[in-house]
Parts: sequence; structure tokens; C-alpha cells
Amino acid sequence: MLKIINTKKLTGVTISGSHDDLYEVYEAIERVLGPEHFEDMTALRILGVCYDLRHCFMGDRDIETVENGFHEHLQKYHGFIHPSSNVHFKVNILWIETIFAVLALDDYVKRYKNDKLFIKMMNDNELAEEQKNYYEETRIEDLALVNLFQKKVWRAFSQVCGMTAYKKLYKKANTNNDYSQYTNYCTHYLDSLEMKYIYSKPDKREKLLATLVRKIIVKGDDYYQLSNDISTYASSNNIPKEDIRLAEVEYPESIDW
Repeated sequence: MLKIINTKKLTGVTISGSHDDLYEVYEAIERVLGPEHFEDMTALRILGVCYDLRHCFMGDRDIETVENGFHEHLQKYHGFIHPSSNVHFKVNILWIETIFAVLALDDYVKRYKNDKLFIKMMNDNELAEEQKNYYEETRIEDLALVNLFQKKVWRAFSQVCGMTAYKKLYKKANTNNDYSQYTNYCTHYLDSLEMKYIYSKPDKREKLLATLVRKIIVKGDDYYQLSNDISTYASSNNIPKEDIRLAEVEYPESIDW
């Protein structure tokens, strides 16, 4: 079973599960993003989380053993000897990265579950009939898996910030029916928020995380100022926005989870 819990110092979340648990969520997210992944800055950020999930189920991150319930009595009863524990794969992902992926996925989920928009996406990408059928067959399960992933992240958030903050922000995040609330989001802003969070003291993070998540959901003047600055600089220097790096953003060599 997919498991998402807070890291010890609340720096991020630990996502763990069997190979199939992680693989299925990874595949579902990628399909919900669309055949061409709509690779704007928002999709690229979500794909960054997918990158960690992929390397996790491939065994390139951490592992843990979990009891599987197949104790000695059952082994004798079934006449089948097997270890009483299984190996699960796990990976730590920063909180701001994780919650943004969960929030932004709502846009893609809304489009993916809308029949007209789903058919349009299939046709616009000129998929072969076999590919269209594949997407159609996995569509319901994909939406369920992505929803499960989102709900488990929100549950971990509630355990950090409390139910009151969770209810307010969850409601705020789900009052907008726009299909493109996070399309072309200025993801440099996430790096700015991340610096405030990962360099903060762990005992301050319960309140700080809720404040920063609200800033992602409700774009303030600081967001629009940075977004305009990035756009102006990119235009003036004829470079893609995603190639711009903020001078004050410097991730530590090792994360204290």
C-alpha cells in the first residue's frame, strides 16, 4: 500500500510502497498529464516528482522491510515457506515540491475527467486508435490513483499543520473550477518559498508550511512581481524562462530531513 508520511524534521514527506504501488502511481500521473505531458514549467515541476518516484521503484533511493502477515503458522498451514517481511522502496521529497505537484495536478485531473476535453486531447495528439483505447481503458483507475496520491499528501499536511489549517487551505484550493489555475505557473517562486522553508528551524515549520502553501494557492504581489521580473529578463535576453536561475536560490548539498 502506498504510504506518505512526514519526515522527522518536517522538511518533506517520505513516500513508500511496493514496486507496483509506486510504479502504478507514477504511470497514472504521467498519463493524466497527457500524451505530450504539456511540458510547460508546471508540468516539468510535476515531472520532477515523477522522476523521484521512478528512481524510487527502480531501487535507486532507500528501502525498508515491512511485515507482510505471513507468519510461521500460515507458512505451515499453506506448506509454503516465505519470508514474513517484504521490501518496500521509499524516497524523501521536499514539502513545497510535493504540495505544488498535488495542487497543480488538479488542473490536469479536471481536464482528464472531462469527456470532451479528454477526446480533444486524444485527437490533438493524433494518437493511433490502439493508444486511444489504452488511455480510455486506464482512465478511471488513473484518476483514482492520482486522487489517492493527492489525498495522502493532504493527510500528511494535516498532521503537520493541524485540521483547521488543512480544512481552510483544502477548501481554498478546491473552490476554483478553472482548468488552468496553475498553467505556466512561475515556478521560480517555488524555489523562493523553498529557501524560506528548508533553511527555517524545524520547530517553526508547523505554522510556516501553512503560510507558504497559502502563498502558492493565493498568488500575492510578491508572486506577480517575481513573475513579471522573470518574463522581462527572459524576453530581454532571448532565453527560455526555465533556464533562468535566481541568485538567492541555493539548495544545500545534503538535506536534513
